[in-house]
Amino acid sequence: MYFAYLYSYLNNGTLFWGNPRNLKKSYLITKKKKKAIRLTENISSTTHCKPYFKKIKDYDTTFYIHVYEILLHTTMYLSRFKTNSKFHAYETRNKSDLFIY
Repeated sequence: MYFAYLYSYLNNGTLFWGNPRNLKKSYLITKKKKKAIRLTENISSTTHCKPYFKKIKDYDTTFYIHVYEILLHTTMYLSRFKTNSKFHAYETRNKSDLFIY
């Protein structure tokens, strides 16, 4: 039930809000995840949620959703990114890698 109700909300817009440096949003997402766990597992609001996160194997799914969305975005728009070969004409083994500023 957890993935049926919450996963779609977590997946919506993770490319934009999933930045791990934004602690306030990360805290709010964690609170929502705890609330969803408490509702789906029918436990009290004072019960610790960590065992239930382990039970459903979702302790830090938000991070993995964010990484997955970044990988999808990068592969879909690969032609928009610059490679190392655009900056020099040397025959190196890393010439086809993406250029990182």
